Amino acid sequence: MGPHDLVKEENAVRALVVKTTSIFCGLLFAATACARVTASDKTGPVVNTAEGPVTGLVRNGVYEFRGIPYAAPPVGKWR
Repeated sequence: MGPHDLVKEENAVRALVVKTTSIFCGLLFAATACARVTASDKTGPVVNTAEGPVTGLVRNGVYEFRGIPYAAPPVGKWR
């Protein structure tokens, strides 16, 4: 194995690393873009409560309102 073979092998490894990194970055970008669209979609039903409006969603004909705090967290003797 001569020096030219080592250079060819290093170039092949470098190309594989660049290709893998590019694919990973592309997938990460696509996932981030999809998450932003989902998070910014506020077209669901809105219910006005004493604490302010709550936006929900409709899934299979069922109205869902998620992330509503119902009580203080259990701390101290309540834990």
